[in-house]
This record gives sequence, C-alpha cells and structure tokens, in this order.
Amino acid sequence: MYGNTGYAYHPEPGDNLLSNKMLYTGGIGIDIITLYDVVVKLEWSFNQLGQNGLFLHRKSIF
Repeated sequence: MYGNTGYAYHPEPGDNLLSNKMLYTGGIGIDIITLYDVVVKLEWSFNQLGQNGLFLHRKSIF
C-alpha cells in the first residue's frame, strides 16, 4: 500500500483546476521478482478526482 501527497502552487493559475490545491493519490501494488532479475509490478492507483487505473510495469535490472 502507498500514498502520496503534495501541493501545486502557481501565483496565476489560469484554467488549471489543480493549481493551488492539495493533491493526493493512493493505491495498492505487488512486486514480483523473477529468477532472471526481472521485476514485474502490478498496481492499482486512485486520486482525488475519482480517477483510477490498473498499471503493469516491467523492469530488467541489467
């Protein structure tokens, strides 16, 4: 499980609805390390806008 918070400051925000607001996201994930040093990460994330998604990442150590 993880969570992130931050604040986006801009003195002249214009039309950006995320300026000058507290931003947060959270989710849950699992990392699978294979025999040949390949990491597969599967995570589900969500944010304060109600958006969410399932993400699959692959990374080779070498």
